[in-house]
Amino acid sequence: TSSASPLAADPSLPRRAACFHAHLAAEKAIKALLMSRGTPLRRAHDLIALHAMLPVADQALFTSDDLDLVNPWTIEGRYPTDTGETPAIHIDRIINASMRIVTSSSDAARPVPPPT
Repeated sequence: TSSASPLAADPSLPRRAACFHAHLAAEKAIKALLMSRGTPLRRAHDLIALHAMLPVADQALFTSDDLDLVNPWTIEGRYPTDTGETPAIHIDRIINASMRIVTSSSDAARPVPPPT
Protein backbone atom coordinates (compact mmCIF):
# COMPACT_ATOMS: atom_id res chain seq x y z
CA THR A 1 0.00 0.00 0.00
CA SER A 2 3.00 2.30 0.21
CA SER A 3 2.84 2.66 -3.59
CA ALA A 4 -0.93 3.21 -3.64
CA SER A 5 -0.98 6.49 -1.71
CA PRO A 6 1.47 8.38 -3.96
CA LEU A 7 -0.38 7.07 -7.01
CA ALA A 8 -3.66 8.34 -5.63
CA ALA A 9 -2.12 11.75 -4.95
CA ASP A 10 -0.76 12.23 -8.48
CA PRO A 11 -3.46 13.88 -10.62
CA SER A 12 -1.67 12.92 -13.84
CA LEU A 13 -2.21 9.20 -13.13
CA PRO A 14 -5.45 7.27 -13.37
CA ARG A 15 -6.91 6.78 -9.89
CA ARG A 16 -7.65 3.13 -10.60
CA ALA A 17 -3.87 2.48 -10.54
CA ALA A 18 -3.85 3.25 -6.80
CA CYS A 19 -6.74 0.85 -6.24
CA PHE A 20 -4.99 -1.87 -8.22
CA HIS A 21 -1.84 -1.47 -6.10
CA ALA A 22 -3.91 -1.49 -2.91
CA HIS A 23 -5.44 -4.81 -4.01
CA LEU A 24 -2.02 -6.19 -4.91
CA ALA A 25 -0.66 -5.35 -1.45
CA ALA A 26 -3.66 -6.95 0.29
CA GLU A 27 -3.42 -10.06 -1.90
CA LYS A 28 0.29 -10.53 -1.24
CA ALA A 29 -0.20 -9.98 2.49
CA ILE A 30 -2.91 -12.65 2.73
CA LYS A 31 -0.78 -15.02 0.65
CA ALA A 32 2.16 -14.42 3.00
CA LEU A 33 -0.06 -15.27 5.95
CA LEU A 34 -1.23 -18.43 4.19
CA MET A 35 2.39 -19.42 3.57
CA SER A 36 3.29 -18.76 7.22
CA ARG A 37 0.53 -21.21 8.15
CA GLY A 38 1.85 -23.85 5.76
CA THR A 39 -1.15 -23.61 3.45
CA PRO A 40 -0.31 -24.46 -0.17
CA LEU A 41 -1.01 -21.51 -2.43
CA ARG A 42 -2.94 -21.66 -5.63
CA ARG A 43 -3.09 -19.15 -8.42
CA ALA A 44 -5.81 -16.80 -7.23
CA HIS A 45 -6.35 -13.06 -7.00
CA ASP A 46 -9.74 -13.15 -5.32
CA LEU A 47 -9.34 -11.91 -1.74
CA ILE A 48 -12.54 -13.65 -0.65
CA ALA A 49 -11.27 -17.01 -1.95
CA LEU A 50 -7.87 -16.49 -0.34
CA HIS A 51 -9.54 -15.50 2.93
CA ALA A 52 -11.56 -18.73 2.87
CA MET A 53 -8.30 -20.72 2.68
CA LEU A 54 -7.12 -19.30 6.01
CA PRO A 55 -7.61 -21.14 9.31
CA VAL A 56 -10.81 -19.98 11.02
CA ALA A 57 -8.90 -18.10 13.72
CA ASP A 58 -7.07 -16.10 11.04
CA GLN A 59 -10.26 -15.41 9.10
CA ALA A 60 -11.46 -13.38 12.09
CA LEU A 61 -8.59 -10.93 11.54
CA PHE A 62 -10.31 -9.37 8.53
CA THR A 63 -13.66 -7.70 8.06
CA SER A 64 -15.83 -8.65 5.13
CA ASP A 65 -16.29 -4.91 4.50
CA ASP A 66 -12.55 -4.44 3.90
CA LEU A 67 -12.29 -7.55 1.72
CA ASP A 68 -15.37 -6.59 -0.30
CA LEU A 69 -14.12 -3.04 -0.79
CA VAL A 70 -10.66 -4.01 -2.05
CA ASN A 71 -11.53 -7.22 -3.92
CA PRO A 72 -12.92 -5.72 -7.17
CA TRP A 73 -9.59 -4.04 -7.88
CA THR A 74 -7.79 -7.21 -8.93
CA ILE A 75 -6.47 -7.64 -12.46
CA GLU A 76 -9.68 -6.33 -14.04
CA GLY A 77 -9.41 -3.19 -11.92
CA ARG A 78 -6.58 -1.97 -14.10
CA TYR A 79 -8.95 -1.27 -16.98
CA PRO A 80 -11.40 1.65 -16.93
CA THR A 81 -14.03 -0.23 -18.92
CA ASP A 82 -14.30 -2.74 -16.07
CA THR A 83 -14.55 -0.36 -13.15
CA GLY A 84 -15.10 3.18 -14.41
CA GLU A 85 -13.46 6.12 -12.68
CA THR A 86 -13.44 6.12 -8.92
CA PRO A 87 -14.02 9.25 -6.82
CA ALA A 88 -11.12 10.26 -4.59
CA ILE A 89 -13.11 9.59 -1.40
CA HIS A 90 -13.55 5.96 -2.44
CA ILE A 91 -9.87 5.60 -3.22
CA ASP A 92 -8.96 6.67 0.31
CA ARG A 93 -11.38 4.08 1.71
CA ILE A 94 -9.90 1.37 -0.53
CA ILE A 95 -6.33 2.25 0.45
CA ASN A 96 -7.23 2.34 4.16
CA ALA A 97 -8.97 -1.04 3.92
CA SER A 98 -5.94 -2.49 2.18
CA MET A 99 -3.65 -1.11 4.88
CA ARG A 100 -5.77 -2.80 7.55
CA ILE A 101 -5.54 -6.11 5.66
CA VAL A 102 -1.77 -5.78 5.28
CA THR A 103 -1.25 -4.82 8.93
CA SER A 104 -3.43 -7.66 10.24
CA SER A 105 -1.69 -10.18 7.99
CA SER A 106 1.76 -8.96 8.94
CA ASP A 107 1.02 -8.94 12.65
CA ALA A 108 -0.46 -12.45 12.55
CA ALA A 109 2.38 -13.89 10.47
CA ARG A 110 5.11 -12.72 12.87
CA PRO A 111 6.55 -15.58 14.87
CA VAL A 112 5.73 -15.50 18.56
CA PRO A 113 8.93 -15.46 20.61
CA PRO A 114 9.31 -18.37 22.99
CA PRO A 115 8.69 -17.63 26.67
CA THR A 116 11.77 -16.74 28.65
